[in-house]
Amino acid sequence: MLVVAPILRNERAQMKRRSSGNWTGFVAALLLAGCSAPSAPPAAPAAAPLPRPAAPAPPAGKPERAQTEADWRRALAQHILTVNKDRVFEGRPPHPLKAVVVLDLEVGADGRIRHASVMRAPKHARELGPVAVRTVHAASPLPAPPRALLGRGTSVRFTETWLFRDDDRFQIRTLAQEQLIL
Repeated sequence: MLVVAPILRNERAQMKRRSSGNWTGFVAALLLAGCSAPSAPPAAPAAAPLPRPAAPAPPAGKPERAQTEADWRRALAQHILTVNKDRVFEGRPPHPLKAVVVLDLEVGADGRIRHASVMRAPKHARELGPVAVRTVHAASPLPAPPRALLGRGTSVRFTETWLFRDDDRFQIRTLAQEQLIL
């Protein structure tokens, strides 16, 4: 079994990529600034950008599967929402939410739920924890995890968050828009 890093680690990695993206943007701005028509001949030729390696094409004849943890998590959340569409709300989550429920989930290599339990549910809405667990079981089997996440294990364990509105409809945090806090 492989334990997938919590959401916070993913967000830290995204922040690191964003900060490296800022550096890339700065270098690109410098290169573009050097591309304007000079009034005098340039002192030295501009350096050509390094070629990027091409992304490998998916193997012919096989359906494309989620290759990264983020892709798989989005596919998994979309599958749960599609199966439970009568319980899902559209648009931005309201502020404040009625409840935020966090589940501890384990999905086998075949996409079947091996474990689903409530890690966090507010005291005033404890009944929504079991509701979230039922939505996962209703959607089983889920999209199978990528082989890279399984490693040598037979399942992937991770957390996911359900955002509940006052009418007990929900969204899954992985696909939810940001809240507007006024």
